[in-house]
Amino acid sequence: TFHGDGDNLIKNVRTMKWKRMANIAFLFCCQNAFGQVQQAVTLTPTGGSDVTLSGGIGLAAKGKNSFTSEHNMTSIFFGNAAYHYQVSSPVAIGLSYKFLGSHSGHDLLRCHFVGPDFKFRYLMNDDQQALFLTITPGYLHYADRVKNKQRRQIAFNHGYFATDFDFGYEFALSRHLSLQMHADILTGRWGSNPNYQLIPSDTQYYIGEDGKLRSYHDPEYMFEPSLVFIAINMGVAYTF
Repeated sequence: TFHGDGDNLIKNVRTMKWKRMANIAFLFCCQNAFGQVQQAVTLTPTGGSDVTLSGGIGLAAKGKNSFTSEHNMTSIFFGNAAYHYQVSSPVAIGLSYKFLGSHSGHDLLRCHFVGPDFKFRYLMNDDQQALFLTITPGYLHYADRVKNKQRRQIAFNHGYFATDFDFGYEFALSRHLSLQMHADILTGRWGSNPNYQLIPSDTQYYIGEDGKLRSYHDPEYMFEPSLVFIAINMGVAYTF
C-alpha cells in the first residue's frame, strides 16, 4: 500500500509539473502573439502604399464667379480620393482627386480637382498615430449653371491652376485600416481679373471702350481666378 500510494503521489507531482509547464508555455506564446499584434498595428510603413477615401462639408469662403458670387456661403460637398506611396517614414508621394458640388435653387456648382500629392507626417505613439500636412498643386475645372431674374440659364466652365492644403490627424485601427480627420483649403487665389463683372440680370451685352458691342459671356469677363474653398472631412485609409 505504501508503494502504491508513493507511486500515485509521484504521478500526481509529475502531472502537476507538466500542467504547470504547459500553462507557462501557453502564456509565453500568448504574450509573444499579443506583442506581435501590437507591433503590427501601425500606420503605413516605409515602402508601403495606401488608398484614402473621405468626404465632408465645406464653404466657398471667397469667390468671384457667377455661382460663388451669388451664393458665397452656400454649403459645398467635398469628396476625396488619394493614393500614396510612403517614400520614407515622414514623406509620401501620390495622386489626389477631389470633387466639389453644391446647389441653391436652380443654380448648380460642379468642380473637379486633380494633382500630384506630397504628404508630410509626424508619427506618434509607436507609429500608431500621426499629424500630417498634404500639399497638392494641380488642375481645377470650375463649372456652374446660374439662372438670372429673367430665367435665362447661364452656364460657364473654366480650368486653371489651383493648390490644395490638407491638415489632419490619423490613427491606426488595424494592420490595414486607419481613420483620418482633416481640414482642406483649396485655393486658386493666385491672380485677379480686372475685367471681371458678374453678369447683370437685365442684359447680356454692353458697349466696350472701343465702341463695339460685347457679351458678358466672354471668358475674359466671366471668370475671376479668386476662389477659396474650405472643408472638414473624415475618411478611411487602406494600407497594402
